[in-house]
Amino acid sequence: TLIDLGTPEPRGFTVVISQPPGATVYIDAQIAGVTPWSGTLAGSHEITAAKPGFRTAQHSKTLDARRMTTVNFLLTPE
Repeated sequence: TLIDLGTPEPRGFTVVISQPPGATVYIDAQIAGVTPWSGTLAGSHEITAAKPGFRTAQHSKTLDARRMTTVNFLLTPE
């Protein structure tokens, strides 16, 4: 017997990179991982990159569910 689960909602693929690499990535104030980071996101999000010795950087992004988006952070020393 097959169960129809419906059509999955499309989710955009997002890549977060930083210079220098190894920054902690936060998505909507929740730890997501470390740069380079990739995952599936769609909709409006606050994306933050933080690394000791560097200023924290943040981008507000609306991510398209049908596209790949790259978010770049150039972190500056404190």
